[in-house]
Amino acid sequence: MTDEPILAEVEGEAMLIDMERGVSYFLNETGVLIYKMLKEGEGEEEIKARLLKEYEASEEDVEQDIREFQDVLKQKAIPWAKSHTSSRR
Repeated sequence: MTDEPILAEVEGEAMLIDMERGVSYFLNETGVLIYKMLKEGEGEEEIKARLLKEYEASEEDVEQDIREFQDVLKQKAIPWAKSHTSSRR
């Protein structure tokens, strides 16, 4: 069995399914975008630039959203999260 969760998308929302642990997590449109970019190896700056382009939000809000999303991935113990998210502290 793979350590990588499955991303099932429907109309801009998604469910991240962790088959190893038998749990799932819902992601909104922004979460899906961040997740995909992290999975592709994009860094925080690239993600921030994309979110600023896609959404009307302040740079501070976007930075906070990215940090919070990465923290949630780590807290939920998504198998690859530690190697795909940067340490900011």
